Order: sequence, then C-alpha cells, then structure tokens
Amino acid sequence: MGGSGEPEILVKVRVEETHGGFAVDEHKILVSEVVNERLAGPFVSVPIRNDGEDQIELSGVTSQDVALEIDVLQDLPMRLQPGQSKSLNLRISLNNSPPPPIAQLAIACLRAGGHNYLFESTVSVIFSRKRLNSPHRFTFLHKSGVISYAILRPPQEDLFHGMEPVKQLPILLNLHGAGLEADSQQLRSTFDLLPDLAAWVLFPSGVSPWCGDDWRANFPGYTLRFLTDCRPDTWGFADVEASVAAIKDWIKAVKWQGPSVNTCKWLVSGHSNGGYVPYGMWTELDPRINFLLQDSLKSFRHELLVENCSAVPLLLQHGSGDDNVPAFHSRRMNQLVSQSREDKPSGYTEFKGKGHWFDGIMVTAPLRAFYHKILHSEASWPELPLGFSIVVANPSDMGPRGGLIVDQLVDPGCLGKIRVTRHPATSSWTLRTSNIYRFHFTHSNFTTTPSMVEIDKDSLALPAARTLNPAWLVRSNGGHWRVSDDETWLLKERHGAQLGTLDAITRSHGCFLIRFQPSSIYHFALQVSRNLYQYLSADSEIVEVTSDENDMNGNNGNIISLGISGSFPSSPYAKSFPIQILEDQGLSIRTSDSVLTVFEFQEGLGVIMLRPLPRERLELVIWGFDIFGLRSASRLLPILTGVAQPEFVVVSKRCSWQGAGGVLAMGSFDRHWNVTQSSFIT
Repeated sequence: MGGSGEPEILVKVRVEETHGGFAVDEHKILVSEVVNERLAGPFVSVPIRNDGEDQIELSGVTSQDVALEIDVLQDLPMRLQPGQSKSLNLRISLNNSPPPPIAQLAIACLRAGGHNYLFESTVSVIFSRKRLNSPHRFTFLHKSGVISYAILRPPQEDLFHGMEPVKQLPILLNLHGAGLEADSQQLRSTFDLLPDLAAWVLFPSGVSPWCGDDWRANFPGYTLRFLTDCRPDTWGFADVEASVAAIKDWIKAVKWQGPSVNTCKWLVSGHSNGGYVPYGMWTELDPRINFLLQDSLKSFRHELLVENCSAVPLLLQHGSGDDNVPAFHSRRMNQLVSQSREDKPSGYTEFKGKGHWFDGIMVTAPLRAFYHKILHSEASWPELPLGFSIVVANPSDMGPRGGLIVDQLVDPGCLGKIRVTRHPATSSWTLRTSNIYRFHFTHSNFTTTPSMVEIDKDSLALPAARTLNPAWLVRSNGGHWRVSDDETWLLKERHGAQLGTLDAITRSHGCFLIRFQPSSIYHFALQVSRNLYQYLSADSEIVEVTSDENDMNGNNGNIISLGISGSFPSSPYAKSFPIQILEDQGLSIRTSDSVLTVFEFQEGLGVIMLRPLPRERLELVIWGFDIFGLRSASRLLPILTGVAQPEFVVVSKRCSWQGAGGVLAMGSFDRHWNVTQSSFIT
C-alpha cells in the first residue's frame, strides 16, 4: 500500500469446529437500532450457512412473540446448497409495540438427501437502543434485493425548534475508505465536534467494507450532487442511492417531528477511497494490452473527468506525511480542477506532518467553514452555469447534468464529451459533441430543459422533457442529428445497465443466478457464490444447467454461467454472439469487420465475458477448456475495486506467470454487441 519500513504480514487464524448441517452466525445478524422506542428500519438479515453434504430447504420463519410479524423476502422454499453461505432476508412488523430487548425466531428447515427430515433452528435477534439524535444504524433494501444498512445522524433538536416540518434540509454524505466498516465508533463519532450542522448526516456502508466498485459512479470527486434522475449504478453507489431514499422511510418509522429531508441536495465528504484515490500500475505489457487495461479503468480516472465539477464548490485536504496515498495526488488534482474552472478555483489545504488518518480529519477548520457555508445558506448551493461540459467515460456510470443524459457513445473505448452553452432568454442550448451517439433530456428540478438545441451542424426543436418514453437525439453516420421516439433500439442495442466492463454484472436488480454444467464443476460455482457473499454481501442461487433454458427467464437478476470442455453454457440469446466454441476446433472471435480468429483447444484456455439478456440484464460467462483454464478465468470475477477488467478476456496457461501479458485476447463490445476493432486479439 505504499507504506514505509520493512514489509510485514501479520496473520490471525481462528479455527472453529463445525458439526455439519445448518448454521447461523448470530454475531453478524444485521438489524436496525431502536430510537424513540421504534425500530429505525424494518429489515433484518440473518447470515446462514450449510456445513453439510446435503441440500437444505428453508420453509419459513416464526416468532413466539405475538406482536412480532415476520415476512421472508426470498421465495420459499429457499435452497441452501452444500457449503453455501447467504443471508436470510426478513421484514418485521411490531404493530406499534416497542421492540423487545431480544426476539427469538424459529427457522423451519428440511434437509434433503437419503433421509429427509424436518428440523428447527432458533435464532436470537438483539434490539439495541440509541438516542434519537445520535448516530444509529438503520436497514433498507439494496436494489439487488439484499439488505444493507447505513448510519444516520438526524438534525439536532435544538436546531429545529420553531422550524416547520415542511422545511427540507440537505444531506451530508460521508464515504468511508476501503476496508472500513461504516458501523464503527470511528465513523459514528466523525462529526461529534460539529453538532450544529443543518443537515442529515449519513454514513453509507456500501453493503460491505470491501465493495467491489466502492463509490464509483455518476460524479467524479464526490462533491456536491444536484441530480434528479439516476442511472443503474454499480454495487456501492447503488447502496448510496438506496440509503438516501430510505431516509424518508425512517421519518415515517420513528414518527419524526422535525424538518424533512431534501434527497436531491447532497454535500459529499469522504476519506481515502471515499474521496479520491489514484489507480496506477507498473506495466511491462504489449502497448495494446496496456491501452485496454487503462481504458477499462477510465471510470476510476477522476483526473479525466474534472470538467464535470465546474461551478461546484470543492475542498481538498491532505496530510503531507501520508505514506499511503502521497500528497502529490491531491496537489495534482487541485491543479487540474483549478485549470478547468478559472472562475471558481477549488480550495486545497495541506497539513504538515499529518498522515493518512488523524483524529478530527473530517472536522478540520477548513472543512468546518466549508460545511457551514454550504449547509447554512441556500445561496451557497450552486445553480447550473450558463456554460458547462459533460465528460462521459461510461454512460451507465454517469447521471444527468442539467437534465441531459448520455445513452450511448460512438466508440466505447474513448471518452464522450458535450460542451453546453445555455441561452435562457430564448430557451435554447448550443451543444458541441465529441464521440456521442445518443442522448436525451429528462425533467430536472434545478433548471428548465431547452425547447430548441443547436447540435454541431443541426438546429432541432425538442418536445417537452419526460422521464418515460423520452425523445432521443441520435447521430447519423454522416454526423447529422435527428430527434427520434423510436423505442425499438432498446430491444436490439446495448444500453443502460448492460454498458461497461465486467463489473457491469453487479448492476443486478435481484438475486444472482449461478448456473453450472457439468456437475463436476460445482465447487467452482460454490466459490463464485462465496466470493459474491464475502465481498458484496450478495445473494445467489446455485443451479445445475439442464436442457430447459427457462431457468434464464424466471430470474430478475443477472446470471453467472460456468462451463468446461467443448461448449459454453447454453443460452437462447447468444446463438449469434461473436465469441463461440467451434466443435473440435477451439474458441472463435469474430470482430465487427467479420474477421474470424480461432484459438485451438489447449491446456489452460479459458474466457470470461459478458453476454446480453432481455430486460437490460447481463450474463457473465466463465468457461475453461480444462480445470486450469476455468480456474484462471474464474479468478477474474469482478469483486475487487480498481482492477482492470475489460468486457471479455481470453486467458492462457501463460497467465499464471505473465499475468495480463499472457492473455490471448481481450477487449470490448460495441452497442450492437460486436467485438470492437480496437480489441486485442493475438
């Protein structure tokens, strides 16, 4: 991590004896805390595990407390495969009764196998109490269906005496660094020295301390956010949006009598990976491979996206003695931001001798002044400037600005840019675009969308902005623009949650379905499930592929398919896909200009890649010609942040000692799911 001194690894191992069968980790049960004698959130997550050799089916959960009603959020019976860990997700209702100190829940199970039998497992759920205005834990649903939590500090009581409940206060978000649990005393006490902030203080968890994509999405640098319509974000940022939306549910749950919340006004603070962390690497690679790896990281390259920060108040600070992230990076970021916004330069403070973390780091004198200036004055919230730029690395990682949303790029391997000049007197905008193929306007609470636009060479009249069934502005091959309300492209072309690198698979709106074939590779499917649960707290179901392909249609979430030897896992949606297995020949790749390359079957050959599914879903295919190739490909499962992972990677045995230098092919897909010509194919 860039530290000083001799490298040292300390390992602490804890060994516990298990007796097989069904197990519950009661120490990791996730439940809201109690404030005002009311539960701050209704959701409970119970970690469960199958330590036996037979499948276990959960059929229901009950409580002896008549005031406690329990709903299981997953479909019943819920299958738990041998060796699998997952969370049992519950919604509880207390019928206006105060929560008891402890609730006993009974989980009804059926163990399958040679001797089926029913049994019950008893679980204790502890409800801890906190003061209403102290930082406390509340739970909510992530878009994937798993239960997450955040730490919330409502506005202090002495701030809103005499303030009408209709008064809306903004949100002060604090994003933690990599590996840090939001539910820690360190984070809860972050703003204790600033009790007078006129804001809802929110500490999102990211679902887990090691979220696969951390907080990357929509806005570089995480300063002020004033967006109204969000795209399908990856795992960590989707958790931020869910926690913000859940504040309104919290207000109802605890019968809050103070000011309401403005969920569209965010003042964002963060430390380490919750602020800005550079991503770099030593490279001894073919320049084409290096280009593709760097390209797959462009959504992490905040220095390329600083123009999006124009007119947004921004304050950076760093300790000069930081031996984890050198202060040079913040100095350089401050320089880049200042160059992109000559009218309002950013603020930068460097604390002599201070390290990566120090007591009071989030409440230094410059930050206190910054918080108070923004949160205590409506005039400090910026309006949309008359001229601004939008820089897009990946449309699915970028929300709207001024109501303008980019849907597709011409070349996904290059940045897209739009330079905007607004003319309020005539309700018109002038746009100059680069590498933009399709965009649209949506309703914005912060500005009026134009009725006329001049785009490059063309002047176009626009219909009123609408969220559903928008009118798109589409670029022709000749560079001219037209307005189109034709929706058929949504059925044929790649868009929305399907865009991006391998980590696009985490934009799942439901439980992951893990398919495998044949049965001999079950342990690979199990490891994928374990990794998803360990790093993302994600829920998954493991099934063996049958000849019936309906298992791909009944699932709302994304799918991960594993296969070995002479064929890919079957899919009715990939019969003309450009990457295929040719019987008795090898793995073939067809580029957009119809050039076909075949990699003969060989020891260690494998591939990991995205494939399309209906309803804006994705399938992640992990295949190996043999166990070695399958193992190499499965290790590229996108669960770690800042790792360069293009949209498909073909691995060879050489990857075990050459890393990325041993790949046979890697690259991206265009909007028609063709392999782009910029992809690397040996």
